[in-house]
Amino acid sequence: MNETIGKKEIAVLLAITAVVGSVFTSYIPGAVYLDLPLVFTLYVGWYSSPTKGAACGAMFGWLQDAVFGMFLGLNGSSKTILGFMGAYLSKWLVLEQLFARFVMLGLLSILDNGMVAGIALVLGQPLPHGFWIRTLIEIPVTGVAGGIIFQVYDRVKFPQKDFRRLEGNNSPL
Repeated sequence: MNETIGKKEIAVLLAITAVVGSVFTSYIPGAVYLDLPLVFTLYVGWYSSPTKGAACGAMFGWLQDAVFGMFLGLNGSSKTILGFMGAYLSKWLVLEQLFARFVMLGLLSILDNGMVAGIALVLGQPLPHGFWIRTLIEIPVTGVAGGIIFQVYDRVKFPQKDFRRLEGNNSPL
């Protein structure tokens, strides 16, 4: 498989996640409802191998746990699984339409939050106050905003080619 996500790009995405998670959530109340680590984990998983998707999921999840003060490993575990799954989903699903991306990211947000709650339950850890209310708001916000982020990032990373210039040029040289 052709890996299109490099180490430097992952480092930049981690830095963006840390800044958005720690700064923007203090000043923009709605920013706390965007699961940016999930969006970036799925994006990396989508365009790379299952191993790289899982490793990045662990990094994004641990960063999320540290920034939001959750029990270290809850989001790391769930995002590891989803990063791994992202690589396989890219082979099974074609998500060219924006609405399809909204739905996929929303459904995976439900799965992510369900795994976090399940892992916390198994470990005997309490969930943060208002976890389920936040989850209900986070699902559509992550679905819509994440779909838009996927679309914009795809446009930047893979710009469309203009083949119209090749029309009249039939010469072999």
